[in-house]
Amino acid sequence: MSLMPLGAFDRRRIPVDQSGLRLGGKPIRDYGLNLLLGGVEIEAASASTDFVNVPGLSGSVNRTLLDESGHAYTDRRTITMHVATTGREPEAVETKIMLGGLDGTDTTLEWGSLPGRYEGFLTVGTWSDVYGHGGIYRHSTCDLTMLANPDLIGDARSFDLSTTERGVWIKGNRPSRPVIEALPSAGTKRFYITVNGMQLVYNLANADGVRKLLVDCDSRESTYGNAPVFPTVDSDYPVLTPGVVMAQVSAGTATVTYHPHNRI
Repeated sequence: MSLMPLGAFDRRRIPVDQSGLRLGGKPIRDYGLNLLLGGVEIEAASASTDFVNVPGLSGSVNRTLLDESGHAYTDRRTITMHVATTGREPEAVETKIMLGGLDGTDTTLEWGSLPGRYEGFLTVGTWSDVYGHGGIYRHSTCDLTMLANPDLIGDARSFDLSTTERGVWIKGNRPSRPVIEALPSAGTKRFYITVNGMQLVYNLANADGVRKLLVDCDSRESTYGNAPVFPTVDSDYPVLTPGVVMAQVSAGTATVTYHPHNRI
């Protein structure tokens, strides 16, 4: 692939990147980058399957583990971004330093009209520096690689719960694990959060109607006020599956916040 010789121009006079690619929440032009021809390559996510042949049975037995929505779990997917620096050589060095700060970290990637962001581990590849006649610097190219979780993570959405059961439409096409902020009524001793028949139960002492119960269903951690608390051993941390879910609390109110997950 070919590029214009950028070294003779001030970085500010070069057309800014129009790809819409964002890395770590910032447009790639803020790093002094343009997306090259070839753009962004998003590999398919490979399902983790387990099929076993059984004597006397045609075909095989499917022992694949499925998530709450009936889909097979999948490995991470590889996303490759082909980029080039803009500006003169000192500015390209600044770009390399900025990207070096992201190398080996978990970050985010947003691109075009994708309904959300990818989250994953970023690796900065080998830089190729290109010089023209007389040793004049032109540009540098590199491949950025993200080992990303398979789903696109959408913007946060919230809904409220009370003691009256309600149906809520959960967006996305894969399950998501919410954060629940509840305010049990004063005097509540046993507090229930029920989502599609799954119950999360807490034994509370001295509930005053002021302290909040914060439940992170992804990390499986809970706090009441400033102190950690634990649900009963027969509890299940709720998972929101796409479509309508029925939910309620046994006392007081709660707000459920989740990020829609989409697989493409």
